Amino acid sequence: MRRKPLGLTLVELLVVIAVVGILAAVAVPQLATTVQSQAVENQANMLANDLRQGRSEAMRRGAPVLLCAKNATANTCDTGTNWKNGWLMYADVNGDGALADAELIKVQDALQSVGTASGSATNNATTVRFQATGIVNESFKFSLSPASGTDVRYVCLAKSGRVKTQKEACT
Repeated sequence: MRRKPLGLTLVELLVVIAVVGILAAVAVPQLATTVQSQAVENQANMLANDLRQGRSEAMRRGAPVLLCAKNATANTCDTGTNWKNGWLMYADVNGDGALADAELIKVQDALQSVGTASGSATNNATTVRFQATGIVNESFKFSLSPASGTDVRYVCLAKSGRVKTQKEACT
């Protein structure tokens, strides 16, 4: 009685390897785009959470809390709209609007996963100022985009202090 052979023939193995190779060639570029998109979304959520924390801190302390774009070389506020270098959160205890070491609440380091991150207010202000009531003087619009690709995420801050992230531009 003859036994049926166990295993694969060389031809069957080569066909399986070819099919797996074709599937990998199709899937890998899409996977890279998905990973990059997820990284930008995570960075946008991190900014949104820090804006929410800034609002909460202002109401908890009963004093203004400010968020500003971080300078690339030092823990000072940058006057531009580039938030890719990170941001600073500080309580304005003495009411002068300037950052002092004792007022610093949080330092966010540079965003590694985004190509650009910019934010500004409707009146071109570059510093978010939460009043003790949790409201802001001007609504802010932030946009974060990957180094390559078009999957932009927006973080919208309304005058009421409400923060939301979305794929569409802020209105």
